[in-house]
Amino acid sequence: MSFDKDISKCFPQNWEFRWEYKSALADYDNQNRVPHVLDRRFNMPSPYQLLSDKQIDALISAKKVVWSGFEEKYPSSFGYIVVSAVGFNSSRTRAIVAASRDCGVLCGGGRDYAMEKIHGRWVEDHAGCSWFE
Repeated sequence: MSFDKDISKCFPQNWEFRWEYKSALADYDNQNRVPHVLDRRFNMPSPYQLLSDKQIDALISAKKVVWSGFEEKYPSSFGYIVVSAVGFNSSRTRAIVAASRDCGVLCGGGRDYAMEKIHGRWVEDHAGCSWFE
């Protein structure tokens, strides 16, 4: 999945936001120019698989009925999640990230996030663009 859109348009256009997130937005653009491969190091309550774009595309279009190949291979799945690379400011206290979930024909959604690290925890600072099918 490509995250090459101009994400800066999805956030407040005021000077304060632009100043606070300038380097994070630039790093987001830089990090998302090329695909990244994730390692299986997530501690999650549910089982998960890491798939490439090519693997997902093959499963979705494998049968005459779109998504049936994916549903056959992962019958208890609620679709798949795609996460962008994260763009950080230089002090790594602000971040920009995008995430989406696809669950079938006309089923899915996604959103862009501006995050701030407060007392060692990441919290949402601003909601960016969102989409739903």
